[in-house]
Amino acid sequence: MTEDVTDNPFTDRCVVFLDILGFRNSVKAAGDDTAKATKLDSALKKISNLGKTNGSEIDSAHVTIFSDSIVISVDPADKDVTLLLEQLAKMMWTLMKDGVWMRGGVTIGALSRSSERPWGPAFIEAYDIENTLAIYPRLVVSRKMMNWLEQQKKLNLIKRDVNDGLNFLDVIGHGLKNKVTDLENNEEELTEIKTHLNNEHLENIDNPQVYKKFVWLRN
Repeated sequence: MTEDVTDNPFTDRCVVFLDILGFRNSVKAAGDDTAKATKLDSALKKISNLGKTNGSEIDSAHVTIFSDSIVISVDPADKDVTLLLEQLAKMMWTLMKDGVWMRGGVTIGALSRSSERPWGPAFIEAYDIENTLAIYPRLVVSRKMMNWLEQQKKLNLIKRDVNDGLNFLDVIGHGLKNKVTDLENNEEELTEIKTHLNNEHLENIDNPQVYKKFVWLRN
């Protein structure tokens, strides 16, 4: 008997699990600081609109936000995955200019068909990558995802960390090459990011766990 596809709760998806660094403390501070509250609200709106860019959409994109965690998935088609990674790079670059830092994991595999309740092996893998491997403000790419990118000849989107060997989305590299930003003055954008980084560096100098994350990004 042939299995009815409707009986299978899973389908193959490219899955991203993202976390906003320092979100808990930022939310607490936002209660008494309108500027911080506005910044967080703006960041969440930018993440929610990830499926759209320059008037076009990733038709298969699902975005779910709960607290400081974001789950994004698309069909594992060349166009959708490539556009998703490019948009992620652009979004993370834009958020860095606002002083909002993210880390996460991305993989490809089985995910629930429901966009409202994302779960499944790929969800767990993306979460585990974010929770145990990402560490710094970066989007770490799984081996499965790297194999897919190699087959599609899209490795130009990725950078390899010479210290721990992990592959991650090259947000800064693409930002500087004007490939993920619509603004013309990259030097001004980079200055904004460096200012936020220096502030984080100074504010967390007595907090080794947080401090090392921004040392990595500064380097």
